[in-house]
Amino acid sequence: MVYLWVASRWVMFVVFAVSAGAKLRNRAAFRAFEAGLAAMEVVPRQVRRPVAVTVVAAEALVPVLVLVPATALSGLVVTLALLTGFTLAVLAVTTRGRSVSCPCFGAKVAPFGRRHLVRNTALIMVAVAGLLSGATVTDGAATTGGVFLAIGAAVVLAALVVVFDDVADLLVGPVRRSPR
Repeated sequence: MVYLWVASRWVMFVVFAVSAGAKLRNRAAFRAFEAGLAAMEVVPRQVRRPVAVTVVAAEALVPVLVLVPATALSGLVVTLALLTGFTLAVLAVTTRGRSVSCPCFGAKVAPFGRRHLVRNTALIMVAVAGLLSGATVTDGAATTGGVFLAIGAAVVLAALVVVFDDVADLLVGPVRRSPR
């Protein structure tokens, strides 16, 4: 369980660091995120900016929270809340049949589809596994080699999440934009 605890935290560290970094790299990137939020029509216009700032601030806080042992469980709770919100937003967009996208991890923008629900659900499962395993971890239960292996596997998994749209396009083809 200790390796699942380590790996889940590192997956969230990388995923949320890249996501926050992509939105904070410059003003245009943050504006693109706001535009994506506007197009989703899941947040009222008058609170869109505060919601966007809060989401990005929470995403930027997650990497710190999950790696500090004293706040790691809290960090995973924050990731779970964010991922649940993201998943519900994508579900709302896809249920309405809208062709909307978000530059979640940078410049690549693909319209939301079932694949994004699958990706988010997988990340939710990683967060839940981290929470469950973190509640049972005891000190001294891990070897250095095992921890490095867990971190390496987590970084590879997180990298696949970050380039998920590209991998999915290669395997099943690009998401087709539906007419409005």
